[in-house]
Amino acid sequence: MLSLGYGKKTKDITPRFGIGEWFGFNLTQLSAEERRQLAAEVLKPKKERTPQPCPFQARKPGAVCSKDGGVCSLRLYSYDTHPDNGRAVGVPVEGKQGDLRATCPYRFHDELSVFNWVGETILGDPNPLLVGEVGFLEAGASTDSEGGDDVGRIDMVLVSTKTPEAAPMNWAALEIQAVYFSGNAMKGEFEAFNDEAVNWVIFPAGRRRPDYRSSGPKPFEFLWHVGQPLKFLCAEDDSSTRCRVGHIRGHRFCKLVHAPYYILITYFININFEG
Repeated sequence: MLSLGYGKKTKDITPRFGIGEWFGFNLTQLSAEERRQLAAEVLKPKKERTPQPCPFQARKPGAVCSKDGGVCSLRLYSYDTHPDNGRAVGVPVEGKQGDLRATCPYRFHDELSVFNWVGETILGDPNPLLVGEVGFLEAGASTDSEGGDDVGRIDMVLVSTKTPEAAPMNWAALEIQAVYFSGNAMKGEFEAFNDEAVNWVIFPAGRRRPDYRSSGPKPFEFLWHVGQPLKFLCAEDDSSTRCRVGHIRGHRFCKLVHAPYYILITYFININFEG
């Protein structure tokens, strides 16, 4: 029976999801030594790891990655064999299936382009003021607590800078949801890239997939708390429909509008990556 170990021949050669971006770097563009250094770092006990910068948190200069393992996104790899030793090589799948799937919400803070797009689309202002982690519900008093603590937070509130003086504030509340994945953890890949004998992109050691079903409902919760009807609008074709996770999966830009102040945007797949 053929081994399923990293970098070795495997019986199951169907495409698998592996690391797409790692601490902000495109995995396929890193050298073997750079991959080895990152792998060695994440395999250390947490207290011994050197903090790694996060290049996507545009609002926080000097921000460090807070995600265990540092995997920003997943990518689908097809199976190939190394021409010299016959070991398993991962080749990024081409086309839409090969697009990156964001697993970290900060992936969408890159250059603030998402917030600029939402501001222009909803508020008519491509450079709105941004206020992050805004509390919107407070806990009531109970036997064990006086209440008053936030029980829900909005990822980002966008405020138009073009509101006329004395006019009502024009703003939108924005939630962003990265996709979860289910299946094997990434440790197998980390161990593979830490091997000095491996100087290529390995075929993913584990089997995993983006879990759209589990990811979808979470960002809707704060809007459901408001108790108002939701309208689903897809920016790709301007078609309206009822809010269903099945309609969200696969769209590049999706937003929910809660008249007229709340907007939710979820990115599940199709992140364009240049370079």
